[in-house]
Formats: sequence, C-alpha cells, structure tokens
Amino acid sequence: MILKHLGDNRRKERGFTMVELLVAMAITAVVMAAVYTLYKTQQDSYIAQDQVVEMQQNVRASLYQMARDMRMAGFNPQRAPNVGGFVTQLPDDGGGTTTTNATNIAFTIDQDSNGVIDIDADDEQIAYRLDNATGALQKFRVSDDTWQTVADNISALDFVYLDLNGADITVPVRDTPTALYATTNLPYIDSIRSIEMSIVARTGRIDTSFGGTPAYFNQQGVEILAAQADHYRKRLINTTIFCRNLGL
Repeated sequence: MILKHLGDNRRKERGFTMVELLVAMAITAVVMAAVYTLYKTQQDSYIAQDQVVEMQQNVRASLYQMARDMRMAGFNPQRAPNVGGFVTQLPDDGGGTTTTNATNIAFTIDQDSNGVIDIDADDEQIAYRLDNATGALQKFRVSDDTWQTVADNISALDFVYLDLNGADITVPVRDTPTALYATTNLPYIDSIRSIEMSIVARTGRIDTSFGGTPAYFNQQGVEILAAQADHYRKRLINTTIFCRNLGL
C-alpha cells in the first residue's frame, strides 16, 4: 500500500521533458537577444550623442577664444605707427612659422597701451594655425617660440579676409610680400576689416554605423573639406568677425 502511494507521488512530481526545456531555452535566448540589441542600440546612441556634444563644446570654446582675440587685432590706443594689426610674421617669431593667409592668421595688439608691441608678450603677439598632421588647432606662444594646442579633432580651418567694402581680399593678402612688421608697406594686409572664419570639427572616435560626411564650404562657397567616408561625425561652424580697431 505504501509503495503504491510512493509511485503515485513520483508520477505527480514529474519534471520538464527535454522538448519543454529546449523550447524554454529558445524563448529565453530570443528574449535575451532582443534585450541586448535594445541595450546596444541605446548605448551606441548615447555614446554618439556624447561625442557630438563634446565635439560641439570643443569647437565653440576654441571659436570663442579666437574670435575674442581677432576682434582686438589692431588695438593701438596711443596711435603709434606700425603698432597693432595683421602681419605676415610676428615680430618675435624666431622660427618664421607664423603668417596670415587662408589657413593661418597672425596679428598684434597693444594690450598694455604703452605704444609698442612688447617683446615676448604672448597677449600682444598672436597667431593661430591648424596642424593638419595631428588635427590640432594651435596658438603660437612667442615667449618660447612654440605652438600650443587649443583644441583637438579639427578637420579644417579657413579664413576669408574682407576689406571695408566687404570684398574678398584673401588672395592678395596671401601674396602680400613677406615683412616682419612694416605694416604701412603692406596695403593688402592693412585693408583687412573683417574675417569670415570656418571651422570643421570631428568626433574623437569613429562610429562604424555612420558612413561619412559631405563636402564642407566656407561662406564664399569655396570647398574647405572634401566629402569623406571616414566614419567620423563632423560639424561646420561659420562666423564673421569684425575688427573694430582697424581703419579708425
């Protein structure tokens, strides 16, 4: 009698069959795959947006610094001759790497209002350039003749120089004869009154789900960066800077 009851209990307590286990495992796998795919998509989206935000903050901060400096170009409260303005080479650029053209810019400011451009004064002799090899936007430091990184991950930097009438004089500015600081002998570079600046920044990491970017153009319609399929997200920022201390 007791054995009969034990047999009945065993039949009532049967486990899952192999087929039931396989079906359960298959359903679990499908659900987990869907959860992982959703998580991966959300994670990739978050990383991409974080990269874009970092890129925009990077380029806007550098743009603000450059625009602030360029607005002061030509500051010369003493009205001293040959003091303040755009130059083909900074007075204390021993290496001769500073210049003013479509991709580089150099200028001076009489920051302390003493009527001269002080030797090795980093706040009175200013230049910017893009190091194409590293993608670094750099500012020249005359105190030790070195270029310091202002921003990373910059794909293009472009300057268009305009005269009093808004005419593009970038080409004659580029072809201005080289001189250290005889600004009165440089009519084209002395004619600059405003600057159109274009910066193309990219994200710090590639996004394999993102194909590439189209060509980018400055405000004159000139291509400054060709279309690229390098998986980097990019942003173009254009701005016009009016040099309020020039032509006074």
